[in-house]
Amino acid sequence: MSNNGGQQAVNVTTHLQLYITRLENQEKELTTVRNTYNSLLKTKEAAISKLHTTVTVLEQNYTNLMHDNTVTEANYHKLKLEVEGLKQVKNLDVANESVIDTKIKELSDKMSRLEMSQNLTSMQVHATDQALSTRVGFTACDGYKVSESRIQFQTVKSSHCISMASSYPDGKFIAPKEGCYLVLSNILTKRHIGNYIRKNGNEIARAWFHVTDSNITPYYSAPLSAFIELSVNGVITIEGASLNPSSCLTIVQL
Repeated sequence: MSNNGGQQAVNVTTHLQLYITRLENQEKELTTVRNTYNSLLKTKEAAISKLHTTVTVLEQNYTNLMHDNTVTEANYHKLKLEVEGLKQVKNLDVANESVIDTKIKELSDKMSRLEMSQNLTSMQVHATDQALSTRVGFTACDGYKVSESRIQFQTVKSSHCISMASSYPDGKFIAPKEGCYLVLSNILTKRHIGNYIRKNGNEIARAWFHVTDSNITPYYSAPLSAFIELSVNGVITIEGASLNPSSCLTIVQL
């Protein structure tokens, strides 16, 4: 009996040690996944911050160009008045006609240069205005399923030049403008599943999640991204079988 009892104690200790080892391994795996997810989240936040910085710089450049354009117009009108005044003086002062002609020519040349500068400034203003108004994008989190597989990310974290109500209804991103779009998705799950990016219903990219068999099932994250060219009203969807509400989606026009 004593030997049997001792053997049973050894068996229990062995099983406990194996269980503890499995728990430690699972904890290490979970830590790795969390670190990976945090790294991806920081990368995405850095990209969004860079985009906001670019928009701020464009807005400042736009303001500076508008100021330069106003100054150029003021100088142009001032020179124009001066030329008109010299023409009137020329009609009255025949003796100094050649001097006045030279002065008029110099002022006319300055006006021509100002006109060229004004045209260039107007082109730069237009280009900056286009850059500010044509780029669209958003980041949204708190994903949940709105159909058998389609995922809706309901909490908008940031958006630019886009109406979320019309451009992202029921988990469908409907392109408001023609162009190339970058799709970035971080989805958390604890099931053996795949998630997909679809363009107009056709699969563009997928990511598979693998969870090891254990008594403790951690969440796993698989980054999913795609570069997609869309026509106006082209549709992008994120689809899958299971997700955690902390999953997020970013779509930005390049």
